[in-house]
Amino acid sequence: MQHYLVHSEGTQPSTPQRWPSQVWLEPWSKPDALQGCDPRSLYAERIWLPLLGPSALWLARLFAWKLDAYPDGTWLDLEETANGLGLSYRAAGPSSMSRTLARCLQFAVIERRALNCVAARRQLPLASTKHLAHLPAATRAEHPTLLSPACLRAPLEHARILPTHI
Repeated sequence: MQHYLVHSEGTQPSTPQRWPSQVWLEPWSKPDALQGCDPRSLYAERIWLPLLGPSALWLARLFAWKLDAYPDGTWLDLEETANGLGLSYRAAGPSSMSRTLARCLQFAVIERRALNCVAARRQLPLASTKHLAHLPAATRAEHPTLLSPACLRAPLEHARILPTHI
């Protein structure tokens, strides 16, 4: 598949941008991929939800489900995806979907490799000290407990239910 690059390697936009109606979703292999948490895990819900926001975390979870079902990648209709997440989508302007994608780019949950290609992490990184400082004290205190392997993995019921229709 051929893509048309819109950013030089290693750069990510800081503002919402235009998105085509369909993008190719592929896995993003990172060296730290084994040191992290599944976006469907308890760790992601307790730690990443207040940092990313609900729309971005749900989108990261959707990407994980899609990549479980299609490990080599798949086409994703952004309007249909936005509607499935309760977000607005406009191809020619700002929308809640474009802001959610921008938030995912900002936190390196996804990488835009081309105009019509997005790579998504299968694992979110563990939160840095900087990120933890933004969380409420009670959540920071809970963090060591959430580092257990059971809290970093997706619950088994998520692995059995793959929403491939969105």
